[in-house]
Amino acid sequence: MARPRTPTAVLEARGAFIKNPQRARERENEPASPAGLGSPPAAFLIQAPDSGYQEAERLRGIWEEIAHDGPWLDSGNRLGVESLCRITNNIRRGSGKLSQLVLAQAKLLNDLGLTQASRSKVNAPSATSERGASAWQALAEESRRPRVA
Repeated sequence: MARPRTPTAVLEARGAFIKNPQRARERENEPASPAGLGSPPAAFLIQAPDSGYQEAERLRGIWEEIAHDGPWLDSGNRLGVESLCRITNNIRRGSGKLSQLVLAQAKLLNDLGLTQASRSKVNAPSATSERGASAWQALAEESRRPRVA
């Protein structure tokens, strides 16, 4: 099995492009995601007629928990986070085949950098860095600016 491609933001945070500028040029036209995970999906905000308010409240709570624990997550991670919320909700309720749900949850947690081991691979800026707490937001704004050749 091939090794998964390292995300550009991770390579940039590690300083890999300084060491190997060609690597950055190869990823020049990569689409950029807007900063931040954003608010929960509409399905988490609007209560379905048959499930009541409790289901939507639980899903919103899990979304907020994940958003708090993963400040590096952005709009490109929304679908994965939504899936993780639904799986985590099913695990907490004890519904479905738990062995399959736990495996899916572990995979998503790892892929999103939300476990202790995978978090060590994320190089998030500290609050005392030059750019401060909004470093990810500033980075996203820089990447959205039009490039003049």
